[in-house]
Amino acid sequence: MSIFGSPELTELMVGVGVITGVEVAVTRGLSGDTSEYASFQNVGVTYFMLFGDDTTRIHSAFGTLEFVQAAMLGGATASTLALLQSSEIVDLVNGD
Repeated sequence: MSIFGSPELTELMVGVGVITGVEVAVTRGLSGDTSEYASFQNVGVTYFMLFGDDTTRIHSAFGTLEFVQAAMLGGATASTLALLQSSEIVDLVNGD
């Protein structure tokens, strides 16, 4: 899966991916679409966004459940849960 966002969070997610066995590739993001994260980014809130290889259906009438990749969602969920349970995220939130 791919990730973009605040460098401190994307770096943590890559490390968590190694632990959970999920390959996480840091990218520059999606071109032309900022709806999910722009409001956070604009006020300096750390953020990240995960997405798969096929972004052609994002925000379109073709973005239906039949195209959801269950394995990728499972990996995204496992990695995000591991991140939330890590001491590194606690340190980041606490400003340590």
